[in-house]
Amino acid sequence: MSKTFTVSDVASHNKADNLYIIVDGDVYDVTKFQDDHPGGKKILQRVGGKDASKQFWKYHNEGILKKWHGRLHVGSLDTKPKPAPAPEPVPEPSPKTVAATQKE
Repeated sequence: MSKTFTVSDVASHNKADNLYIIVDGDVYDVTKFQDDHPGGKKILQRVGGKDASKQFWKYHNEGILKKWHGRLHVGSLDTKPKPAPAPEPVPEPSPKTVAATQKE
């Protein structure tokens, strides 16, 4: 289950042994990913506890985010807009309604 974070919550996760970053309003725990990061752990540590969206998109594409999302995503910022609710389904007209409409 996804958790909701404030910016200050994420800011407290800024050490190598407890490292979170923000990308587009989503929060990622990159603590265990540091040694696997192709660019090195220092880059992640530099943006730890902060919004790293600008730096992330400069060097990565959406495929990278999708690849690691399931393993690293821990929640969203409380300021991230909620997705719009799905529209109500439109009921199919009954055969009687269709027949009455065709007679007119």
